[in-house]
Amino acid sequence: MKNPATVRRTAASIASLALAATLASPVLAHAQDNDAEASSASDVVAGSSRSPLSGGSSIDVALSSVDAIGSSEFPVPEDLVEVNDAYPRPFGESYDKPAIADIEKEDRPGVDRWFVESPAMARTVELQVLPAADPDEPSPILFLLDGLSAPRNSGWVSHADLEGAFVGDNVTVVMPTEARGSMFVDWHNDDPGLGRNKWESLIATELPPLLAEEVPNHNGKFGVGGLSMGASGAVALANANPEVFDAVFGISGCYSTTSPAGRMMAHGTVESRGGDSANLYGPDSSGLRERYDVVNRPEGLRDMEVYLSATTGAVSAGDEEHYGDDALGMALGVILEQGANSCTRDLDAAMGRAGMDHQEVVFLDEGAHDWAMFAAQLAPAWEHIKDGLY
Repeated sequence: MKNPATVRRTAASIASLALAATLASPVLAHAQDNDAEASSASDVVAGSSRSPLSGGSSIDVALSSVDAIGSSEFPVPEDLVEVNDAYPRPFGESYDKPAIADIEKEDRPGVDRWFVESPAMARTVELQVLPAADPDEPSPILFLLDGLSAPRNSGWVSHADLEGAFVGDNVTVVMPTEARGSMFVDWHNDDPGLGRNKWESLIATELPPLLAEEVPNHNGKFGVGGLSMGASGAVALANANPEVFDAVFGISGCYSTTSPAGRMMAHGTVESRGGDSANLYGPDSSGLRERYDVVNRPEGLRDMEVYLSATTGAVSAGDEEHYGDDALGMALGVILEQGANSCTRDLDAAMGRAGMDHQEVVFLDEGAHDWAMFAAQLAPAWEHIKDGLY
């Protein structure tokens, strides 16, 4: 009789190959129908992404096939795993209450760096903060959550036009940093690779009263939004804490913890950044997977402004410039966005079944899962949710 662990690993490997083959089939079909030798690999991927054969439906079929044999958490290929020597961030400090240890001016004008002592994280957490334009006028606070790598310099700072997105509006923008592979939720266990992750406790419990004291003329309103991993986290935090948040947006996220897409997204997010996904939600008895499953329980979104967006995954001109000859990166960007499209449709449908129709849900014709698209969605996302914050 074969060892059960061996059987599971074998099933996972088969699932990985099946998924890869299914997702790659539109690319292969396009290459056969066109002179692939006359085109670069990136051209083939870009062309395939615009094919009717490529899209959320093919992703759904592939994911369902993988899930059917119990292998949603398949091994992440080694060449897709990025380990950062700065992690795990050291923790173990004991603080009586959240407090601001220091505030520094950044090299970039207008952005400050706040150092916050967090009891939940047992360390000093760094925030990048774009202060409200007019501190003498009442204004809300918006948390912006980053994507997969969530570095010390937020992608929102380095890749998006923050000032342009919020021009004419008085709002303090708070960007938590160094949340690599964390999903921006509270983990069941500390992780050898990614350390202590208690992001819900930090963002939804510790920071709001602290920021309300420190931000001049705060009007009592909080919003939260994010992209990709940060979109999943933002919507999960808002749904679980409707007494804290008045508005939320998600750009290209996945909002179920139990669907094949949701399981694989969370697993891939954690494992690809050197973590162990078993430490994320823990066993089902922990209740964490249920807590963060917005599709199954979207009730927390009922009384707040909600904006969701995703694209078909079709490669745009901006994407082609962004990826250049990186065909693998482009293919992953297409696949991830097709998955986000399916996830966004699932949440929209779930909200509809719960009797909600106040959400603004936008599906764009093109855009891969990258900053060329994310950055352009910040302004329309803010434009929609801001009415709930003033």
